[in-house]
Amino acid sequence: MSKLVVSSLKVAILALGSLVFSSTSYAADGSNGCGVGWYIAKENSLISTTTRSVTNQILPNTFSMTSGTSNCAKHSIVLNEKKGLHFVESNVDALEINIAAGEGQFLEGFAGALGCNPAVLPLFASTLQANYAELFQNQSSLGALEAQDSQSSQDLYLRIKGVLLSKGQISQQCLSFSG
Repeated sequence: MSKLVVSSLKVAILALGSLVFSSTSYAADGSNGCGVGWYIAKENSLISTTTRSVTNQILPNTFSMTSGTSNCAKHSIVLNEKKGLHFVESNVDALEINIAAGEGQFLEGFAGALGCNPAVLPLFASTLQANYAELFQNQSSLGALEAQDSQSSQDLYLRIKGVLLSKGQISQQCLSFSG
């Protein structure tokens, strides 16, 4: 055989080996058994494992695991993150009023959406109230941040999250910040 054929064969073997070994690292988080590869090759044999590995490399499980498709369960951290963001998008005006006041049902609901222990609510509320000006810095008046403006809502959510994460007592008591 020529040197080119041997060299190409070595590259192919190395590429296949890296696909097999790199895809097995995805199973460490308990998501094994999901993805497009499992629809194609369901048996636990060397050939099936290799087929799944190659298929899941070409069509990665990232979307499947975050969206709950292809027999994958949504990871809890994704669900928790979405709850908080959705709450801000849906209730931004009322949430702003409650943050300014340091209390209220929307502030309590937001803490609940983040999976916070009720015992941390007073600190949660006072921390957000103390940082009101920073959180709503780009608004000229109440309601300037419209619920339809998804990017602005996401920016507000990230500012709120940053303030809450700076308080260790709060971040340890809320499921959205653990994990």
